[in-house]
Amino acid sequence: MPTPGEPIALSDASIFALSTNEKTGEETGTWTKIADGPSKRTNHAMSSLGNGKVLMHGGYDGNSILNDAFIFSISTNGTSGEETGTWAPTTDGPSARIGHAMSSLGNGKVLMYGGTNQNGTLNDAFIFALSINETTGDETGTWTPTADGPSARDAHAMSSLGNGKILMYGGMEGETHYLNDASIFLLSTNEKTAEETGTWTPTAGGPSARVFHAMSSLENGNVFMYGGLSQTATYSFTLNDAWINGPPSPPPPICCQAKTADPQYKDLCMKTTDKSTCLNSTSGYGNVCNWTCGECDATKGSPQFQKFCLQHDTVHSCNSVNQTCAWVPSSFIFKMNA
Repeated sequence: MPTPGEPIALSDASIFALSTNEKTGEETGTWTKIADGPSKRTNHAMSSLGNGKVLMHGGYDGNSILNDAFIFSISTNGTSGEETGTWAPTTDGPSARIGHAMSSLGNGKVLMYGGTNQNGTLNDAFIFALSINETTGDETGTWTPTADGPSARDAHAMSSLGNGKILMYGGMEGETHYLNDASIFLLSTNEKTAEETGTWTPTAGGPSARVFHAMSSLENGNVFMYGGLSQTATYSFTLNDAWINGPPSPPPPICCQAKTADPQYKDLCMKTTDKSTCLNSTSGYGNVCNWTCGECDATKGSPQFQKFCLQHDTVHSCNSVNQTCAWVPSSFIFKMNA
């Protein structure tokens, strides 16, 4: 029996559902208890397999580090509408571990990376694939090694970016070194051999080094990250900050472009980001360059209005004075100046 105040591992499971009031638009979240898991545990990992299924692997039950794996499936009673959850054992993982991370690759596949066990912190990565026998309907899970991660770690977090990509961030290297690096795992398939290859590519580091944080996909290549534990030279502290990691912003348009295909003029014009410089014939730029991005132009053709309109440098601003001005798209300006 645990002593009073001592943490205990849990075996319960619940489903969170988000609903929206059609009249008020207010969102309400509810937690519903579902079938208990296979055994009490902590520091395990889970990830969606799609189609109402979730893979769970490993953890610590208070006595041992575990290597078992189970698939949770949710089904709905067609008559009563009641949801029922079941846990079914699947193929054990490659080795017992805690503090590892898992995330969906789509198509019934999950990436598992890192963690720790009696032998130390781990750097290995595996792909779990779920297949179904078309004749018997039996489900079979297989674990296949893939490219090792960037370094041995545990207490990190991972989340799907979609299209076979996963973002990994943070964690702990050894017993005291908190990490702030981030990498993207990409699973690609050779079209000739159908062989799958995994690669890890470093990306921009996170806001601060941390462990035991959580991340989840917001879709469209965005990932939400919240909380965790950070440290100074003398102590650790819990975090309450939240961040969104998104795809990089598209590069700004190249507005100053050469009038001809001459490479010399092309490079000269592309380096110019200022419109007045691009069009200044005295400096020599205006003779060889065009400003091809959109601008607010006078609809009445008067120089007086032209100067006024050019002060409105966005579509929204230009449209607010549409009795005098009109936004001219980039392609049309280019044709006028060509």
